[in-house]
Amino acid sequence: MRVGCLNHALLTIESMQKKSITLAGWVANSMQSEMPYLTDHIETLKQSIPAPLLGVIPYLAHVDLFNPSLAAPHLKQIWA
Repeated sequence: MRVGCLNHALLTIESMQKKSITLAGWVANSMQSEMPYLTDHIETLKQSIPAPLLGVIPYLAHVDLFNPSLAAPHLKQIWA
């Protein structure tokens, strides 16, 4: 959720719109324990992305890429 991530996200959305790809939602994540302007950056994207924010995954010091249970509690369930 650094400034560069905002630009990347918005450019990705623009590209998807040009190709008529529907965005179901998006997820914000923190790659550091201290993220200056995290809330501001999330709010900026919420206002700019025409899809719901599905969750904010906080910084997780110990991540097991094969065990998504650490991140899952931070995500909204959008399917039945």
